[in-house]
Amino acid sequence: MSPLMAAADMAVEHLNKDPSFFSLQSRGYRFKVVTGRSDCSNVDGLYQLVKLATLNNNTRESLDAVIGPQCDADCENVARLSSDWKLPMISFSCMSDNLSDKQKYAFFSRTITKLDGIYRFVRAVVTHFGWDHVTCIAPRTNVAKLLKAKLEEDNFTAAAFSGSFHEHGNLAIHFLRKLASNSRVFVLFGNNEDIGDTLLLADELGMLNGDFVFMTVLMSRELLLAGQSDRARRSALDIAMEGLLDITFEDDYNHTEYLLFYQNLSNALMSGAQSNMYFTPRLIFDSFYAYGLAVQEAIEDGFELEDRQEIFNRIYPRVFLGE
Repeated sequence: MSPLMAAADMAVEHLNKDPSFFSLQSRGYRFKVVTGRSDCSNVDGLYQLVKLATLNNNTRESLDAVIGPQCDADCENVARLSSDWKLPMISFSCMSDNLSDKQKYAFFSRTITKLDGIYRFVRAVVTHFGWDHVTCIAPRTNVAKLLKAKLEEDNFTAAAFSGSFHEHGNLAIHFLRKLASNSRVFVLFGNNEDIGDTLLLADELGMLNGDFVFMTVLMSRELLLAGQSDRARRSALDIAMEGLLDITFEDDYNHTEYLLFYQNLSNALMSGAQSNMYFTPRLIFDSFYAYGLAVQEAIEDGFELEDRQEIFNRIYPRVFLGE
C-alpha cells in the first residue's frame, strides 16, 4: 500500500468513526473510497473517472466526490468533466493556475497552493541574489515545465527535468552534469527519495562546493531526513543538505497530532520507516476531512447528499483553521 492510499483509508476511517462526525454517523451515512490509477496520464485520468462513475452506477452506488488526481497533466480535464457532472472535486496536489478559472472548473477546489504562489516566492529569491539561470526538477509531473515557462516569461534562462535520477541509473550522472553546465540554481520538487537522490548525486559530482544552489519546494529538511530508513544514506544526506534552502510549510514537528498522524501512517504501511514520506499524505487527509465537514454541514442545514452545489459551497471558498 502506498502512503497516499494509506492516508485516504485513515481519513475515511476518521469520518466514519470520529465523534466529531456523529451527526452524519447517526443518520446512517458512511464514507467509502474507490480508487483508480491514472499514472499522470490525461487519457487515463478521464478513463478512470468515467470507469469509476459507471462502476458505481452499475452497483447502485453513486459517485459523490473526487479526491485527486495527483498530477496537473490529468487534473485539468478530470476537473472539467467533474464540474460538468457537478461532482465536487478536491485536489491535494494539482497546482496549475488554470484550475482557478471558475467558468471551466466550477466544482474544483484544492488543499495545496497554486503554482503562481510558489513561483512568485522563487522569483523573489533568485532576483534578490541576482541569479538568472535556473533549473527546475520535478519527477513524474509537468510542474517543472510550467515553472520553466513562467521563468522564461520573466526573462530568466530556465531548464526543466521531469525524470527521476533514481530511475535513470547510470545515465543520471550524465543528465545532472548536462543540467549543471547551463545552470547554477536548482529548484527541487518531489518526495524525500527524489530529492535525496538529487542531492547525493550532486555531492558525487562535486556540486555541493558552494558554486551551486539547491532549493527545495514543499519538502522541509526535517521531512527529508525523517523518511530515510538507511542510516548511511541519512548520514550522507545530513551533510549534503548543509546550506539547503527549503521553502515549505511551517511545521511543529514535535506536535502531538503531527507525530501521531505519521506514526499511524507508518503503522498502516506496516513499516517502521516512513518511506517516501512527505507532506502530500496530510493534504489527502485534509481533502477528505474538508469534504466530510461540508457534507455534515449541508445535511444539518436540511440538504441531501445529492445537493452537490450546496455541499461545494461549503468547501469553496473557505479557510480551515485547526491543529
